[in-house]
Amino acid sequence: MGGILRGSAQRIISLDPAAYRLMRMREGLPVSEIRSGESPTANWLNWHGILVTELYVQCREAETAGTLGLIDFTTEPRCWWPNGTGGFIRPDAYVKVDVPRTDLFHDWWIEVDTGTESIPRVREKFTRYLDYAQRGATGPNGHMPRVLLATLDHSRVPVLRRAVTRMGPTAQHLIQVMPFRDSAALLAAFAGTPATPAPEERQ
Repeated sequence: MGGILRGSAQRIISLDPAAYRLMRMREGLPVSEIRSGESPTANWLNWHGILVTELYVQCREAETAGTLGLIDFTTEPRCWWPNGTGGFIRPDAYVKVDVPRTDLFHDWWIEVDTGTESIPRVREKFTRYLDYAQRGATGPNGHMPRVLLATLDHSRVPVLRRAVTRMGPTAQHLIQVMPFRDSAALLAAFAGTPATPAPEERQ
């Protein structure tokens, strides 16, 4: 878009319908339905992308409040990781969080759940992460990141947590399921627990 900042160097941002609904949701106001002229696929992609962006904003807000040290936040497709069998692990985001007063960190692969996928489909995602971990595979920093599924539908939290429990202790250690609004708080809470040494510390 042309302008005083020479074409594509300029960014003009406005609210689309999904962002408008997100604002109303956060303010506790009624959320309007999808308009008949909207594409359901485009609407889902916009909504999903906005939620990933909102999680980034929440992490930055926690950082400003002094409760979270955000080292890295990378979104798809740049955060996708080879799975060793010709495909990719495809999280929605990768997050690296500092552990205060140490040279350690936690890193996470993030899945944002809008409630549109069936529970069996989400379990398949869990299984892919678990299979990858059980093969001894590693992520961006030479070890396996934990997985956080942040769901917008709070009623799905206990169901998905039971699904993780049934997958065994490795899955319980690997996968966390949280309401979306509490996700940044979970990342901050884990930052106070024993963590992975930074790469130079492991050498």
